[in-house]
Amino acid sequence: MSFALGCNGSGIAMMLYLGHVAARQIIDSTAPASIFASRNFAPLPLYRGKPWFLPVLGTTYRALDRIDRLKAAVTA
Repeated sequence: MSFALGCNGSGIAMMLYLGHVAARQIIDSTAPASIFASRNFAPLPLYRGKPWFLPVLGTTYRALDRIDRLKAAVTA
């Protein structure tokens, strides 16, 4: 499996390059490896595959949105 992620603002140019590198690796296994092929991703602390934090974040942002609406109603 090949994938590319995390271009963070340089998406088009970086994805074109990484797509080319990934395709070259898929088609020809003797192609020179990219520096990106040897990266291992470190596990995230407290995350074991189940996104337990999403309900917490959703509730937090709903509360922030409600506060913003209340402030806008008071100042209007």
